[in-house]
Order: sequence, then C-alpha cells, then structure tokens
Amino acid sequence: MLGFRFPAEWEKQHSLWTAFPFDADEWGDRLSAAQTEIANFVIALANHGQKTYLLCRNESIRALAHARINPFVRDSNILEYVIMTYGDIWLRDTAPLTIIHKNERYALSFAFNGWGHKFMMDGDQNVAAHIAKHQKLTLIHNPMIFEGGAIDVDGTGNAITTKQCLLNPNRNPDIPQDEIETILSAYLGLKNILWLHDGLIGDHTDGHVDNLARFIGPKHVLIPKAYNDNDPNIHIYENAVIKASTSGYKVSRIKSVGLYEIDGKIAPASYMNFVIANDIIIVPQYNCSSDEKAIETISALFPNKQVIGIMSVALLHGGGSFHCASQQSADIR
Repeated sequence: MLGFRFPAEWEKQHSLWTAFPFDADEWGDRLSAAQTEIANFVIALANHGQKTYLLCRNESIRALAHARINPFVRDSNILEYVIMTYGDIWLRDTAPLTIIHKNERYALSFAFNGWGHKFMMDGDQNVAAHIAKHQKLTLIHNPMIFEGGAIDVDGTGNAITTKQCLLNPNRNPDIPQDEIETILSAYLGLKNILWLHDGLIGDHTDGHVDNLARFIGPKHVLIPKAYNDNDPNIHIYENAVIKASTSGYKVSRIKSVGLYEIDGKIAPASYMNFVIANDIIIVPQYNCSSDEKAIETISALFPNKQVIGIMSVALLHGGGSFHCASQQSADIR
C-alpha cells in the first residue's frame, strides 16, 4: 500500500471539472443541444455554490459558452473557463483522479487508449497532465489503461467495477485481474473490489460501472430495477444485485429508464449517471416516464442534498451523460 486514498464522491470537493462540446464532426446536428445540456449542468452547479471549471477548446468556444452560461449564473466568480486542447468532453475518463496522502492532494492519471481504440481524439491523452498543472498538484502517472468511469468507490476501501471493462483484451491484455487489483488498491487505497460482470447493453465504454451501480454510502450500492419485462438490461441488473448482496453489500434499487433506442439501436440511458456535488445531486433526464421517480428515489437516499433533474438526451446521443462528462477534485477534510 502506498498510503493514498481516493475519496467517495459525496465527500468534500474542492471543485468539479467538465467540458463544453465543440466538435461538429462528432455531434452533428445535435451539437447545439449538447452545448445547452452542458450549459444547464454548469449553471446548476454554479448556482448551488460548486466551484466549477469548464474546459473550452479555444477562445471562440469560450465566448460561446460564456454567452450561454454567465447571464444565468448568480456569482460568476465561482465559475472558471479554462482554454485547453481536448478531444471529447468525457472527463470522467480523461481527467486525473484526485487522491489524498498525509493531508496532501495529488493528481493520479492512467494511460488512455480511447475506450479500447474506438475513439482516439487529439488532446484526450494529455488532459490529465494539463489539469494537474492548472491545479498545481503533483501528477502521479501509472501506465495501465484505465478510465475513471470504470470504477466507483465508497471512500472506506471498497470499490465496484465490471469485468467487461477492466478485463477487456482491448485495454490491458497482458495484465491479469489480480495485478489490476494490486495496482488499483495501491493508488486508490482499496481493500476490496467487487467485480460485476457486464455493463449496460450498447455502452461503447465496454460496460463502465457508473451506468450500472453506484455507491451511495459505505458498502451500500444503488442498482437499477428493470422498468418492465422488456427492459434489455433486466438480467444485467439482477445479476449485479445477486453479486453485490451475496458479497455482503447493502443494495438499494431505482427504477430504470427502460428500453431506450437511438436510430433503432439500444442506448445506455441510465439514471445511475448522476453527479454528486457538495450541495446538489444532478440526475440525467430522458423525457421518460421514470424521470420524476428517479429524482424522488435519489432524494430519499440523500436527504441532505438538493436533487434536480436536467435533460440529457443530446449527451446520450454522444455516448454518455453528466457523470461521464465530469470529474470531481477532492478536497482535504
């Protein structure tokens, strides 16, 4: 053990990082809608007192983001626009993890290969180092291929992940499971890793756990319950529940989005992609009948935080939602 600890998302945060969509080749005619959804996300964070950093590709993108966001932010000093080269907005996977050691903060990065060589875009491999420099944090790098959305932690030594992602041959074919556990345990301060099998159908990340199961307390995980018998992920949900409960974890349930298709293909729409900030939780919404119930469920689980829903339809077309598009920077307790 190296003595590092990766805090749970609900612990005190120094700030939160996200990024503004800019690439018309990637987003097509949904670019403006995706920008609006990220703008609404940033506005909600800022207006609830969350220090927020928004990456912008260049000055023209910064000006566009500023025009869409600042008129609706009560305190503009809590929001900072950072011009930086990045390919995609999914900072959960490319930004550094803030880890703690002896009351000092460090930035931890891993190698990134575009989710198994699917989407290699200019700048994504360097985002972690640039953010670490901006935060004036010492950067610690490990050469293992790894993305932040592949794991969730409870801050007390427990983590949850999927074999579909971390053991996928398109990531680290020469690193066995026990060695992956050793690496993650050393850098994140883990004592136990719960290995689920598959993530959601249609998830191009190869099953990131932040769409399937999230910690909501020490050794307490939240897992969806199928919307109905036609839910394509019904067996994935139930297998995850069996694995977690038989491994000694407390399990709570939330009604799923259900079958959600884009251009005739199953999309990984999930309320599990919610973001926990210091005083607010933001839950993605999909114009579905379960939207309001998801907010009610998460509100009951986090009675000391305000829970709001923000539309995330365009972001889903890009492959993710608000948790995928953000990374918290932990603070010293």
